[in-house]
Amino acid sequence: MDTKEFLETLLPEEGVKFVARWFDIPSHPRKGIFMHKPFHDLDEMADNIKWHASKGNTVYHACSTFKEVKFIKTKTGKEVPAGRTKDNALAARALWVDFDVGKEASHSYDSKKQAVEALGVMVKELALPIPMVVDSGNGIHAYFLLEETLARNEWDTLAMDFRAVCDNFGLKYDPSRSSDMASILRPPGTFNLKNPDNPKPVVVKRQGVRASADFYRGVFNAYMDAHDIAPQPVKYAGFDLNSDLISNVEYPPSSAAIIIEHCQQMRAFSETGGESEPVWYAALGVLKHCADGEQMAHEWGSKYDGYDQEETQLKLDQWDYGPSTCDKFRDINSAGCDGCERNCKSPIQLGYTMPENVEHTPLVVEMDETPQEDLAVGPGSQFWPEGYRVANGRIDKATVNMEDGTINFVPLAAPPFWVLSEVKNETGDFLLHMRAEVTADKHHDFDIPTSCTSSADKLKAALAANRVFSLNGSAKAGFELMSLVQQQSLAMQRKRDEINTFTQMGWNVDKNAFLLGDGLISDKTVTTVRVGSSIANINKGEHALIGAKQSKGTIDEYRAGVNHLYNRDGYQAYQYVLATGLGAYLSPFVNNDEWHGIPLSVYSSRSGYGKTTAAAIGLNVMCKNTKSRSSDSTLRAFKKMLSVYGSLPVFYDELTDKINAAEAKDLLYNWSTGQERAGLNPDGSIRVRGEAWCNMGIVTTNKSVLYKLTETNNDPEATQVRVLEIDLSEYVSNKPEKVDQKLATHLATNVFGIVTDRVVRTILKNKDQIEEQIESEFHDITNKLPEDCATMSRFLCYHAACTVVGAKLGKKLGLWDFSVAEIRNFIIQHIQHQLAKITEYRVTPEDRFAAMMAELNGKIIVTYRYDTLDSRKRAHSVEDSLVRINGNIAGRYAIGCSGTKDEVADSGRLYVSVSAINEWCKNHELNPAEIRREWMKAGLVETQRGAPAGEKLVKLSKGVPAHAVPPARCVEFVVSKLRDRISDVKADVRPIKQSHDQSQNPESATA
Repeated sequence: MDTKEFLETLLPEEGVKFVARWFDIPSHPRKGIFMHKPFHDLDEMADNIKWHASKGNTVYHACSTFKEVKFIKTKTGKEVPAGRTKDNALAARALWVDFDVGKEASHSYDSKKQAVEALGVMVKELALPIPMVVDSGNGIHAYFLLEETLARNEWDTLAMDFRAVCDNFGLKYDPSRSSDMASILRPPGTFNLKNPDNPKPVVVKRQGVRASADFYRGVFNAYMDAHDIAPQPVKYAGFDLNSDLISNVEYPPSSAAIIIEHCQQMRAFSETGGESEPVWYAALGVLKHCADGEQMAHEWGSKYDGYDQEETQLKLDQWDYGPSTCDKFRDINSAGCDGCERNCKSPIQLGYTMPENVEHTPLVVEMDETPQEDLAVGPGSQFWPEGYRVANGRIDKATVNMEDGTINFVPLAAPPFWVLSEVKNETGDFLLHMRAEVTADKHHDFDIPTSCTSSADKLKAALAANRVFSLNGSAKAGFELMSLVQQQSLAMQRKRDEINTFTQMGWNVDKNAFLLGDGLISDKTVTTVRVGSSIANINKGEHALIGAKQSKGTIDEYRAGVNHLYNRDGYQAYQYVLATGLGAYLSPFVNNDEWHGIPLSVYSSRSGYGKTTAAAIGLNVMCKNTKSRSSDSTLRAFKKMLSVYGSLPVFYDELTDKINAAEAKDLLYNWSTGQERAGLNPDGSIRVRGEAWCNMGIVTTNKSVLYKLTETNNDPEATQVRVLEIDLSEYVSNKPEKVDQKLATHLATNVFGIVTDRVVRTILKNKDQIEEQIESEFHDITNKLPEDCATMSRFLCYHAACTVVGAKLGKKLGLWDFSVAEIRNFIIQHIQHQLAKITEYRVTPEDRFAAMMAELNGKIIVTYRYDTLDSRKRAHSVEDSLVRINGNIAGRYAIGCSGTKDEVADSGRLYVSVSAINEWCKNHELNPAEIRREWMKAGLVETQRGAPAGEKLVKLSKGVPAHAVPPARCVEFVVSKLRDRISDVKADVRPIKQSHDQSQNPESATA
């Protein structure tokens, strides 16, 4: 039996599983510490154990499963997983006993053979099933396997009976392990390394046979009765201030803050953090049982210079006994109890407030509502008013002749119609959903606003618009028509709830049902529901959402196909894309209000890598990809699509071909915030924003979105971390073969919707566990990234966490055989790679300036001087431009020259017109105000010479009469900082950068 088979045999399916690794630390008081790693997947757990074994590490497995993963902070502030505690234990499928061999202790056997023989005596005498026996290297572990999974309380009771029987048989074993549900033991497939020079393998020697808990309970009770053994139950007793049963009572909530008001020993601990290890440990024994104990253990303990958060938490987790007693404190620190007049057994009793005698009101448990009956409507039903009949293809109203008492019927309307239900539409207005009978076997349905029933004329008009006509023009007939409709509506309000109109796909607000098309999937049923026009009209044709809940193909067909195509070495990038198609449905279960989903952008810098096909196959698992695909939407329309799709992942093909850089930035910002920006319509009215979303869709591109975003503004990083981008060609060296392309196309078009209901119901059944897994994966992934990346990468890490859990879910459902551990390792490395790209793509203010000047080459007048040029003076009165001017003048660059005996120095100037800057920014989709602020912040703009805002009126052609232009508003730049950032001019003219020596040769200054 290998490691995985052993774990599958021993552990329940539900709950968190733990692997505990021992770290040797000679300087530590306990010579080392345990670090825990949680798992939800046994494949991953087994792989982790095998990996540690290959590295020569000592690891253990927890014998049961646990409710949740908890996190504690180390001294460095890093969060590490914890939670292997008795109070967090969830379930177990075995009883176990641990035999030590070769120790001098009284509970140790001389040999493994002796231990097995002693166990065999008990098994034979009681006729117990053969246990699973494991050779732990230096001892024996025996597991008595159960047919069912036991919760903690039930297991504790059975384990105490088991322990009582083992004690009576005189077995030499560790009793604390057999009665501790949070125990850890060595797993098969590892080595016992207590003697590093002689590592001993841990192996299963005998496979066991299962029996029911009732069987074991009956055997143990019969044996204890026959031998007059008192049972040792776990007691859940009331609390008595003088109780002696300190170690066996589960106490009412006790407050550490109240205890220190009455106990000198605990008060001293709260002030010093414990001046000796025995006092510190005893104090933890009290705090373990306090409602606020864990918090106080760290808060008070941190006052001691040697405080260690990990060690403190570990001691709390390992405390398996009742609270420390007063006798214990007196033994280790008698002076601490001097003068105490309390008559209690343990400080724990001093933190309990006795309740006042009050009259208790019994709790009333509200039962689930009875499902609404499908009540009959229309003529003859309980909703049909008296005095109206349907006959001859019309509705008649009965009238009574007051003279002879006869009843006459007056025609009212045709064809016959009635109210089906009251509906609340997507805007919150109420409608009456009506049905008109065209013929005996044909009808048509329509809606009218309830407000129409307030006026006979409005009602007649609304009915006529739907081909139902009034047959009597009298005022009285109009009143009777109103009464007919109003009476039906009022009767329905008393008997039925209005029908809500669904306006968004995906998970509902309470996350207890999932809407796909017009099919609402709950834990037991799929119901066809009413959807609003926003859903009905968002896509048409093959993309229409109505009827989107459909399936084709089988799980086996899908699994065989994706394993053949993508379950290959080095294909983790493709596997991540497929897993995102399932992980996207987990996005709303992230416990972070700032998370609303981000897209996965799949592209390849070279063609033929099947990015669109891979994305389609991944999304097909739940819904045919064409139902959520868009390839020609405008930016505004796509945002509307996000709002309507909610948490149903959207699919945008070839995104970068459809929108520019500024639009890409706007889309990604909106996507990650979960709602459109507020704004105005062209007519000045306020734009109505759609519903908020939480969407983890997929986009495919031909160009890098990360690089494209560098063209948008001066802070692209804030947007670059709102998309997870994978370039398939970076990870896969060879394109898919043509024969595989045919299979991929088949999966993308003919296999879809194969696990829709199963996935939704699996999520509904395991919501808490899924939320815990996502949070655990997020912390695991974040902690493996460099510390300076944690905040910047939080969106990427949540995407990764949802996808990794999605990969696990897909494997559980039989969709693929991918290694989840390899997918996790891939995405951790990829996030670091993406962050490195973002850094590489970072654009500095100097870079933007250089790019602008390169494009303005030929439009800048270049001379040596500016300040010392004056057409009114003879010396340096004029210069010609050192470069050929092509087009409108955009600026002036005076290189500058040093002074000599005969020459006046010129420091140089650099001006660029505001209009040229604005035009350049417009061409590059940049905000000119932001760009200028960026330059000023970087100190590139001259603000000292009469231009505090960096802008002034300048004569660009000063001293250059050949290119005379009017003065222009210009920005002056600091020449000394930017001289090296100005590109050389074209090859056929003199470079802009000139030396002083060249300036002395006027003949060389012509183009």
